[in-house]
Amino acid sequence: MTNNPIDDFHNSFPMGDIKEVPKIKDITKRRLQIPDFYKDKKLLIVGDAFSHESSWLRHLGFQNITSTIKSKREIRVGEPIICDLHSLPFEDSSFDYVYCSHVLEHCVAPMIALKEIRRVLKINGEALFWMPYSDIMQKEFYHLSCFRPYVWKDLIFKSKLSLTKEEDYPPRNEYGYWVKKI
Repeated sequence: MTNNPIDDFHNSFPMGDIKEVPKIKDITKRRLQIPDFYKDKKLLIVGDAFSHESSWLRHLGFQNITSTIKSKREIRVGEPIICDLHSLPFEDSSFDYVYCSHVLEHCVAPMIALKEIRRVLKINGEALFWMPYSDIMQKEFYHLSCFRPYVWKDLIFKSKLSLTKEEDYPPRNEYGYWVKKI
């Protein structure tokens, strides 16, 4: 064990056949920028494939986490809720924080997905979205909505979420959007 709880967690996590543990660890550490304030609040992780994000957050002391995935093939540990982001099975204003990394670009109708996230967020609730952007990704059949950052910012605005921070990460061609429901 090291003095770094994130490294300890990732080094002990049963990754199965995933061979890129160091890369996943570094990406997870960089993307999951959820303030400690939310440790005892209700969190929703959308698209928690293989439970990387929820497992890591539980390890760091986050208590009340709900995870969703699109299909059973993404379950490695835990019991995430299988659902469609276009129609989340939660009551209005259910969550204090929503984390959604590399999911919205796979949606058929990203505006509907953003409105669903807004619906389940509490007033003053926050969300963090990470999305890729590149001309190559736009050509991949499974990236249905792989848009440039200016398009996502417009969709966020039109979904009545307030953009509070943004971050470009060129080494991975991805962009982070911190938003708030006001």
